[in-house]
Amino acid sequence: MHAVFGIEPRAISNYADLRYVVEKFGFSKGLLIARYPSKWQKYVLDACKERGIGDIEYARVVERLAQIKSDRLVKFGLAYDASRGWIENATAQETLGQFDALLVRDDLGIPNAYRVDAVPEAVFEKNRERRVPRQAQALAAESVHLLRNCKWLTLVDPYFNPQQSRIKVLDALVALITSSEASQLPISIHIAQSKCPVHAGQFIEDAFRNGLRDYCGSVSLKIYRWDDAVLEFDMHARYLLTDLGGMRYDRGFVEPPEHDKREMLTDVSCLASNVVDELLNQFEPEKFSNHLVDVIEFP
Repeated sequence: MHAVFGIEPRAISNYADLRYVVEKFGFSKGLLIARYPSKWQKYVLDACKERGIGDIEYARVVERLAQIKSDRLVKFGLAYDASRGWIENATAQETLGQFDALLVRDDLGIPNAYRVDAVPEAVFEKNRERRVPRQAQALAAESVHLLRNCKWLTLVDPYFNPQQSRIKVLDALVALITSSEASQLPISIHIAQSKCPVHAGQFIEDAFRNGLRDYCGSVSLKIYRWDDAVLEFDMHARYLLTDLGGMRYDRGFVEPPEHDKREMLTDVSCLASNVVDELLNQFEPEKFSNHLVDVIEFP
C-alpha cells in the first residue's frame, strides 16, 4: 500500500523546500520517506550547512526533521556506499528499483525521478487505496511498513474466528512483524461475540488445532469479544490499527479456502489519523468493559 520515496538531501536543503515536501508524506497518505541512508536526517542537515542557511532557519529544519521521524520516515535496509554521492547510490542498478519514486534537485532524465520544484501533484495522490487479491501474503504485504515499524497492532474484525482461513492471514501479519525483530509486540483483535459464540476454551482449542502458531517470545495476543448487540455502533467494518496509522480492509483478514476466490480483489485503504483515534477510543476495553464478553489470551 505505502509507496516509499527516496529524497535527495540536497533537494530539500532549506526549510521552505523541506516543509513543502514532507507535508506530502505520512502513513495516512500512503506515502513514506526512506531513511536512506540510515543517517538521512544528518545528510539533510549537512546539505543545509553546505548551502549556508542561517541559524534560525537551520533550527527550524532540525525541529521539523525531529517531528517527522516517527510518522513518515521508515527504515529502508539498503546498502549505502559513503564514498559515493547520494544520487550514485540511489540510481545504482541494485537500488533504483527498490524506490517507488525519487525526488531530486536536478533533472536525471530517468523514469520516476522528479525534480522537487517540478514534481506533478498526481505523484503524491495515487497511494491512499488499492485493490489486492484475497491471499494471506498479499493482504499482509499491504501493511508491511506499518507492521515493521509499529509498537503495537490492533485488528478490528467482527467476523474473526479460529478457522484456518483467518488464522492464515494472522500468521502472515505476525511473520512481517517478527521479521523486524520486534520483541513482545502486543497484538489485540476485537471481534463480535455473536459471530463466534463458542466458549473461550473452545476458541483456544480450535485456534491451535487450525494452525495458530505459538507467538510467545515474539508477540503477545489478546482477543476481545464484544457484545455487539448492546454496542452503540454497528460493528461491521474491518480495520488494522497501529500507533503509526491505520488501514481499512474491506473484506477483512481472511483468505478464502476456494483458490479461485483468492484471486478476487478487495479494497484496502489508508485511514486518516483522526479516524484511527476515533476507532481506538471506540474499542477501549477499560472505558467500555461493561460491553465486553471476555478477553482470550494466547498462549
